[in-house]
Amino acid sequence: MSVSYDFNGKVALVTGANTGLAVSTAIQFAKSGARVVVSGQYADSQLTTVANECRNTGANVLEMAADPTREGDLQKLVDNTMKTFGRIDILVNCPVNHENVSINDILFISKYRETMQTNLEAMVFMTSICVEHLEITRGTIINMSSIRSTRPRKNESAYCMAKVAVSDDLAFAVLFLASKEASFITGTNMLVDGGYSAAGLP
Repeated sequence: MSVSYDFNGKVALVTGANTGLAVSTAIQFAKSGARVVVSGQYADSQLTTVANECRNTGANVLEMAADPTREGDLQKLVDNTMKTFGRIDILVNCPVNHENVSINDILFISKYRETMQTNLEAMVFMTSICVEHLEITRGTIINMSSIRSTRPRKNESAYCMAKVAVSDDLAFAVLFLASKEASFITGTNMLVDGGYSAAGLP
């Protein structure tokens, strides 16, 4: 059975929309009638492509680069969202900084700090500056993590630690969590991995 969601009148702010899951998430929100803010670390062609795909659905779109390691950038992102759309209903935190580095590497600590700042601290900061707007709209916060939070790999310890602290199939799970059908779900972890964990894959 096909399920569709109606987000007409809602504003979805999606970070990390240069690549990966955030791309399909932003597009699916646009297809479901939401006004969408697509934000990525860089103002590049990938971000513009995602924004245009959202616009092609007929959605109103705000495209804006915001470096997750700079609090000033994130504050401007929220301020511009409010200036453009006047509300925030859904915050999808999906920052990505994934670098392989051994704990014995001389650069480990600097890479660790950068990874934590992008994947975890930016998420916390975005939540803190959006919560006043989300309280008004009785909105939703969805923090995207990774299978690496439960299935660590060699030389990925910093990334795995950051993710444990927090495809289209995954995007549909995000839409469900943001919908009224999931209004009674609060403070939970939803594992959507296509059987990866059950199969015992590394």
